[in-house]
Amino acid sequence: MKRLDIARIIIVCLISVGSFLLAQGVTFPGEPSQAPIGGLGWLAVLGGALAYKKLRNKKYDVVIHLAANAAIREALENPDAFWENNVVKSKPIFDYCRDNDIRCLYASSASVYEWWMNPYAISKKVNEIQAPPNSVGMRFFNVYAEKVSRPDMLYRMLEDKTATYLTRHKRDWIHVDDVVFAIATLIPTTYTGVIDVGTGNPVAVLDLAMKMGMGHLPIKEDTPGERDITCADTTELRKLGWMPTINILDTV
Repeated sequence: MKRLDIARIIIVCLISVGSFLLAQGVTFPGEPSQAPIGGLGWLAVLGGALAYKKLRNKKYDVVIHLAANAAIREALENPDAFWENNVVKSKPIFDYCRDNDIRCLYASSASVYEWWMNPYAISKKVNEIQAPPNSVGMRFFNVYAEKVSRPDMLYRMLEDKTATYLTRHKRDWIHVDDVVFAIATLIPTTYTGVIDVGTGNPVAVLDLAMKMGMGHLPIKEDTPGERDITCADTTELRKLGWMPTINILDTV
């Protein structure tokens, strides 16, 4: 079996296990200096720690670094934890890849386009600066999946009927399957730098809520730290042969 095929299997397995844990509502407490993180985030951080121990004495073709804390509202409440988890703990991985000339695909975020708005966005922007030259910062937009999104994410709250308000935002929702396809597309290429991972077709929160039977909720006008609209430029990914396959309005 080729190494690329093995890498793809590992990615799918990690996402499947993490999604299962999150779907079961499993959470794990962080260290006292860290914010608690959900099952998928904890799994990613644990996986990163275990992987780093093995990285030191081996040579790899590519490292895929997806571990992070990712909740904007939580970042506003506990910025130090986000700096520790997203920046400080990413540096050894980046240093290893730089020192051993290994290509690194890491999770960035669409939030970097207005990086000054919240601590999460700042942490992702700093990672783009400290990442090694032979790397790809994947600027994920609004990733979702049926029944396995984080409980604090809007899509999940609309699914579970736990949302208490709506906003006038428009979001570039991208299904996790399309994210996996994007990563698999990038692995065998020589692309470096940063790249948007989204659909390029933002959908209004109000339209999504109406489709999911939650359009009756009140609208909140003031949402600190959040952008009004997100929209990926998918030009570079499409040049590599990737294109989104799932429209969020077709999944509800």
